[in-house]
Amino acid sequence: MVFCGGVLRYLDSWEKGLQEIYRVLKPGGVLVTTFYYRFSLQWIYMCLLGRPLLPLVLMLRGRPLKECFTKHKAEPLLFSYHRFTMICQEIGFTRLECQHSGFEFYPFRRLCPVISRYVYLKLESICFKSRTFGWLGSICIVKGVKKRSLPTSGS
Repeated sequence: MVFCGGVLRYLDSWEKGLQEIYRVLKPGGVLVTTFYYRFSLQWIYMCLLGRPLLPLVLMLRGRPLKECFTKHKAEPLLFSYHRFTMICQEIGFTRLECQHSGFEFYPFRRLCPVISRYVYLKLESICFKSRTFGWLGSICIVKGVKKRSLPTSGS
């Protein structure tokens, strides 16, 4: 088994990383990987409000001006569930399963932690395996299995 939690986005080529994982797995071996989902509500919030307002918040907290505008930039997220599973299938992984998590909306979590936790648990139970509403979560968990080798017939 290979567990790859949030690592693929740091590789020069995540596709080659998946190919190498597939190569080293034994037939029937399992890959479980997690990644931040490109089109989540959390990511949209971070791009539109969170990251643009962060320099102002840091300045109000007395941080140096240079740090406020250079240190905290939004990272591009590479993965959409559909593209990721398509590449996994092309490489040879079978029995792909996807689950979604991370249904917290961070400003809301800080302002109203009890209500935020309640909403999180409700969304988690409804959307965990949903192909329709999984994008509400910020984390995607994918499990795949390396194809078993076909038995060879001896002569």
